[in-house]
Order: sequence, then structure tokens, then C-alpha cells
Amino acid sequence: EYNQLEAGLNNLDVEFHTAVKPYRAAELKQHVNLDSLQFIPNYRSKFARSLIGRRLFKEDLLYVETKDFQLYANPAFNFQLGRNFTPGENTYFNTRGFQIRGNIGKMFSFYTDFYENQAGFANYIKEWVDSNRVIPGMGRTKSFKESSYDYAFATGYINFTPVKYVSFELGHGKHFIGDGYRSLFLSDNSFNYPYFKISTQVWKIKYVNIWAEFQDNTPSVNADNINFKRYGTFHYLSVQPTRYLTLGFFESIIWSGTDSTGNVRGFDVNY
Repeated sequence: EYNQLEAGLNNLDVEFHTAVKPYRAAELKQHVNLDSLQFIPNYRSKFARSLIGRRLFKEDLLYVETKDFQLYANPAFNFQLGRNFTPGENTYFNTRGFQIRGNIGKMFSFYTDFYENQAGFANYIKEWVDSNRVIPGMGRTKSFKESSYDYAFATGYINFTPVKYVSFELGHGKHFIGDGYRSLFLSDNSFNYPYFKISTQVWKIKYVNIWAEFQDNTPSVNADNINFKRYGTFHYLSVQPTRYLTLGFFESIIWSGTDSTGNVRGFDVNY
């Protein structure tokens, strides 16, 4: 979907700060036609045009639309099957979940999803999972059958936009700062984390503040099956002085929630 959007957002006639993701629909509607995403080639088949196909690929399965309240709910699935020829095992993904999004009045919007997964990986991924006790990008896991894994993850946020220039967002998810497929600033290759974000946009300037809590991969010394915490603050200033140039200024601090003696520091407001 981002590939579809960015073709329009990178047009010289469009003033949009593309380095801060995820994008908000309210911002996108001013510059691109979101309905154009429905014309991805997979949606043009005969089945996709049928009643069931439209519900699966283009329309919302369940929805409520009134003047001051909108709610949309959809199931989400991912089934994959592969083969690891050495030592001759199947690889697979079995994912079932749901997505819910909506708006309350003109100032509040919300989103949540949940996915339950079982998966069998190739050997090199298994070795990484067994060593680090987490699925890459997906968090902690437990064993499933003889050589597979069971894990779940959830995303959610509520957004408050009192005026068109400022929005506040409290949620559990991830962010991406930078242009391109990968980022050395803040990547979305991590697991979801709790955060609070403030986005301010005035004229040709956008300023983003993010406060976040992360899970350290190191288990707690108390043997309570709880991971240590890390905390982070992120600041990104994007300025577009001309239609040909965007300047971005990034600053962040990440610190351990526990000091060297084992005492819990918690979130330091000085950062």
C-alpha cells in the first residue's frame, strides 16, 4: 500500500512529509485518492468481483456508519506452506486475526488488531529463535508440537486531534522515521511497544515527539519470566523549504530501566 501511495506523495506538487510513518488517513486524503488502492491487480479477478470476493478484498465485512461514529471490522488471515529440503521438513505460517478501526466524532480515531500464529521455520531461523527466545519482529514465543512455534501479537491506538495542526496518540505499535525501505533512525522491524506520540505540523514544518517503553531481550535476574525494560525518547523535525528539498533533524535517547545494581530507574522525565 505504501508503494501505491508514495508514487503520488513524492510528486513535486505535493507538500507531504513522507519520512514519518505510519501515515494518517486524514493527512493522506488531502493529497491522494485512497480509493485507488482498491485497484491493485489482485482485486480485478472474477472472484474478487463476486459478492464474497468483494467482502474479502475490497469492502469491510462488518461496519457501522453514523454522523458521529464509524466502526469497521474485518478478519485477517495468512496461510503459507513451504519446504525446507534439508533436513526435509515443511515450513508454514498459520495466522488468524482481526482488525477494527473507526472514528468517534471529528477528533477521535482508533485502531486495533490481534493475530494468533503457529509457524514452522527454516533451520537458520529456528537457531536464531532458540538462541534469543523471540520471533524476529514478533516478540516472545513458546514451542508448538515438535519443532514449531506459537506466538501472538497485537496493535492498537487511540488518536486525539483537537485542531488540524496537532495530534496526540497513545498506543501499542511501532514507527518508521526516514525515507526508503529501511531506516537507521527508527525502524519498524522491531516488536510492538507502548508509546505516546505528539505530531505537530504548521506551514512547511512537522515535528514529532515519541516516548516509548521497550522490552530488553535479557530476562530479569529475579527468574520471574519478565524481561528488563528499556525506555526511549525520539524527536524528529522535518522542514520543506522548497518543493525540491526536505531537511530532517533526528535525535533520540535510549536507556536501561534498571541500573547496574539492579535498582529500577523507570522512565526518566529529564530525557
